[in-house]
Amino acid sequence: MTVPITAQKLRTLINAVPRVSLAHKPTPLEEMPHLSEELGVRILVKRDDMTGLALGGNKVRNLEFRLAEAMASGADTIIMSVDILSNSARQTTAAATQLGLKTVLILRGEKPQLVTGNLLIDYVLGAEIVFARDETEQARAVEEARDRWQRNGHTPYVLKDSPMFVMSAALAYADATLELLDQLKGLDIDLERLHLYISSTGKGQPGLELAVRALGLPTKVTGVAAMYSDNTAKSMVASNT
Repeated sequence: MTVPITAQKLRTLINAVPRVSLAHKPTPLEEMPHLSEELGVRILVKRDDMTGLALGGNKVRNLEFRLAEAMASGADTIIMSVDILSNSARQTTAAATQLGLKTVLILRGEKPQLVTGNLLIDYVLGAEIVFARDETEQARAVEEARDRWQRNGHTPYVLKDSPMFVMSAALAYADATLELLDQLKGLDIDLERLHLYISSTGKGQPGLELAVRALGLPTKVTGVAAMYSDNTAKSMVASNT
């Protein structure tokens, strides 16, 4: 396929991948007048904290693809291994619950004496939670949970076992870019001066890069990395684009 392609063609390609409907879309695009005045540039914020499902967040978009694949495999139980404070764990549990699936979270870290924040929401939503001290113990706990649920007559699905775990974010945020471009129409935005920033490094940023390059836009994309190593962030974006 040669590029650039039209927005409709890109949307058609994305929609060809199975997904379920979870996110509240389109999420609002809000002007930041005071910050814009302070910095001397026009700033708008895409409110992906308002995607719904247990306080929302960017992972809800990804889960539309991840859980579609899981359900197509006949799964009734989702197993996910992340860190103890994970936003992804909260949103995955909420999405799975909405779809009638059970959730098993293998969380890296020690259970705190006082359960608060995301962990509290995980419990409220009904997740089975197993704590692991490190990545080795976490990997072992995932296999033990899979075997245990299979023996009990269930069909577990480990989200991270599939390439879709990473691909879903690129698909979701290519789609979100199309959504954003639709919202920008009529706002007197020069695409040559448009600069998109995203803090979902490694998985979400490739979606913006994919959309901008596929559409042949002059728009610049910058990731704000929540990582210690700049090289690690760049490598993840490059390998997932």
